Amino acid sequence: MPLVLLSFVLLPLFPFLLVVAVSRLYFNRRRVSGSFAFFHPFCDASGGGERVLWLAINALQKKFGQSNQKLHFVVFTGDCDRTPEQIIEKAHNYPRFTLLGQMFAGFVLGCEALCRHCPEWFMDTTGCPLTLPLFRWIACAKTMCYVHYPLITTEMVALVDSRAVSYNNSSQIASSIVLTNAKLFYYRLISLLYCVCGTSSQATMANGSWTASHIANLWFCQPKVVFPPCNVETLSNLENRTEQLLADGNPSLILSVGQIRPEKNHLEQLRIFAEVRRRLKERGSNLKIKLVIAGGCRNSGDWDRVDFLKKFALGNFQLNSDEAVQSDCDIAWQLNVPFAELTDLLRSSLVGLHTMRNEHFGISVVEGMAAGTLMVAHNSGGPKMDIIADKGNSVDEEGVYAGENGFLATSTEDYAEAILRIIDMDQIGRDRIRERARQRVERFSDGQFERNFCDAVEELLRE
Repeated sequence: MPLVLLSFVLLPLFPFLLVVAVSRLYFNRRRVSGSFAFFHPFCDASGGGERVLWLAINALQKKFGQSNQKLHFVVFTGDCDRTPEQIIEKAHNYPRFTLLGQMFAGFVLGCEALCRHCPEWFMDTTGCPLTLPLFRWIACAKTMCYVHYPLITTEMVALVDSRAVSYNNSSQIASSIVLTNAKLFYYRLISLLYCVCGTSSQATMANGSWTASHIANLWFCQPKVVFPPCNVETLSNLENRTEQLLADGNPSLILSVGQIRPEKNHLEQLRIFAEVRRRLKERGSNLKIKLVIAGGCRNSGDWDRVDFLKKFALGNFQLNSDEAVQSDCDIAWQLNVPFAELTDLLRSSLVGLHTMRNEHFGISVVEGMAAGTLMVAHNSGGPKMDIIADKGNSVDEEGVYAGENGFLATSTEDYAEAILRIIDMDQIGRDRIRERARQRVERFSDGQFERNFCDAVEELLRE
């Protein structure tokens, strides 16, 4: 009887197991010795993820290239010959089952990549988890991954369970107990599938402690934290001219750097700025302040969001907007500015404002600290766990974490309090924070990334 039951279980699996066995034999013969492949669609996007990719290749070549003459690198990518406009023409918003769709779309791309090239080592650097079991169990490659952001988090599940409306939990779902339970089941299914994928990674890296803690819970492993490379060397060498600008009577600039996306919470930045102005007015202060939003707009949706934010600022707080920082406006919108202009804003701004909750790392926070901008970030995620906070993370009676490297806050009032403290400081106090912040961000340099990355993969490369 047990044999009969076993046959009923194994018989339907036999065709699948046969395909797996034949595929393993086929790709085993096609494996290219010494080939290290990175799975990174859109490798020409020039973002933080691409900086990780190219510096990782450079680091591996420098450390292992001479001892392994066969070592060479392949990047699985696509659409390099198409412009962003051409891609967007065929794209449209699809708000349902996006996580599952992304996973299986990555799997299809992975199958195409494997058919073109079977490497000895494989690394996913863009968060396509189904490629890991594909390359480990079918291609028999040594598999690794660098996780920038977990596909799903406990916070996402808790948000749906609480039935709170958010940018990733529509009011239609939040208002229905049936749809809420269905989405919770869907999220748990995704979590299970994500866990199975994670067990296929033989060397797992995370870009920060926040990401690592989620991966540890989801994959039941302990990933190595390898901070992403930030441009701290260049920015730390800039001469910060904030104090001279203030002495000359120029407005105090409060700078926000980040893409114009809902999760960056620019609405909260407008509320914070309005609250700071209100408190200064209550004091009878004549100090001039200006909010500068240096954001990246990717598509028409982002530009529509900018228009909404401008109308919100004017209608609710009587804050005027303009594009020029030098104009007599309350908010200056510096959108899609070149890097040279961004660095000039960084070295000219007194305060850096970052309001995203549970930011997985926070490169803009690091860059602001390196340039001498005094940062006020949300008391969560990377800014809390890796960047600003030192030992412990206790806030004072006014809800502000005032550390040696910068400030952390949670509510609108907390942020306003932190900004006013920076304004009220003397130059000696502000310079002390700048100096310590610049020392702090040395751990996020290109050289430190290269050393940590090579340490994380060395064992697999030596096998």
